[in-house]
Amino acid sequence: MALETRTVFALIGGTFLLLGIGLHANDRTGSGLLCFTIGFVFSGGWAFLGMALAQQGVGTTPPKTYLSGGMAAVTLALYFGIRTHETLFDR
Repeated sequence: MALETRTVFALIGGTFLLLGIGLHANDRTGSGLLCFTIGFVFSGGWAFLGMALAQQGVGTTPPKTYLSGGMAAVTLALYFGIRTHETLFDR
């Protein structure tokens, strides 16, 4: 069950990150930043689910690898969330 959830999180996260790139490139900065935020939230969920599976011995990758990726995704989600708030709501 958790493997399928990770696949869905990866697909949703990747889709939102690609959509954010496209929107940001077309001068829709606020919407692009919002998509980056959503994409990195799903990427963080993917990484933390991977860490939980690795701790259970399901995967071959060490849990600390997923922890570092998850923390990077959460940090980027916070950054883009703050930038989205500045861009969309402080006008």
